[in-house]
Amino acid sequence: MNEAKRNECMLDPFVVRLSDSVTIIRGDCRDVLPVECDAVVTDPPYNIGKAEWDKIDNYLDWCDEWIAKACYGCKISGAVWCFHSEPDVLVDLSRMIAKHGRPRRNWVTWDKDKWTYCRKYDAAGSRRFIESAEYIAYHARSPIAEWIKTERERRGMTRNVVEVALGYVSTKDATRGTALCYRWEEGSSIPNENDLARLSELFGSSYPPPPTFNNPGKVSSVWQYPPAPANGHATPKPVELMQRIVETTTNPGNTVLDCFAGSGTTGIACIRTGRRFIGIEKDARYFEIARARLENELRQGLLPLTHNAHLSGGAPSAPSDCS
Repeated sequence: MNEAKRNECMLDPFVVRLSDSVTIIRGDCRDVLPVECDAVVTDPPYNIGKAEWDKIDNYLDWCDEWIAKACYGCKISGAVWCFHSEPDVLVDLSRMIAKHGRPRRNWVTWDKDKWTYCRKYDAAGSRRFIESAEYIAYHARSPIAEWIKTERERRGMTRNVVEVALGYVSTKDATRGTALCYRWEEGSSIPNENDLARLSELFGSSYPPPPTFNNPGKVSSVWQYPPAPANGHATPKPVELMQRIVETTTNPGNTVLDCFAGSGTTGIACIRTGRRFIGIEKDARYFEIARARLENELRQGLLPLTHNAHLSGGAPSAPSDCS
């Protein structure tokens, strides 16, 4: 939608609090953001013409605006997840997120092949592989990585000096480190509690809280979930997929923001895992679909966790009022 149409259709945001922990807002997310949250999990329009709402002039400029505002409201240790069906476009969106201080941690492929039409597709005359996947960019800054690098450089220490001081040395040469400090600083590894205490003592400063990542174990970056059943939205996502994202990078009681709430699936994942949810949706029909689905889910109460239940520490804490 171009700016002229946006101005013609602009309405004041309409806020509905379905419970103390679930809030949905009807409006253009650019007029609502920033919103304080612990994570952003969103599936924006792909601009591929699925419907009128999926035709956006100056698409990348439009994305740059909402991404900047969403990142501003997300807490420093919070994750940002963004979907798209076109890898080239998601690379551009990923760069936008990264420039706001949240580097990309993973590129996740949602593989729908097992359940979709390509199983019945006659590829005899085709000259390319069947496209049956969508992609998700996962971004999170690492305050601990930044702290280690800043404090080390401030004290004029090399990475090798830090590693030797902590006892992480080569078995063949006790004066050579193991490159662990490099991995800490670039974010591919996170110090454990003991290492953090020793680093804090070495640097003479307190370490910041780490970003949330409830490691689900040996899980690759290719996820296989069936497409969501029809629910009135043109491009619904499966609850199980959104639940994995929510459980892995937030904790019970945290607030998850979805700037393009659609049919409310992210909110359902939040209800089922004891997270607070704020969803923004511009389309009136989808807003009502989301409202009905979320109200129905709230009536059922919290359901058992599925992916990372062993990491949740029992029942989720009661969410506080969402203001």
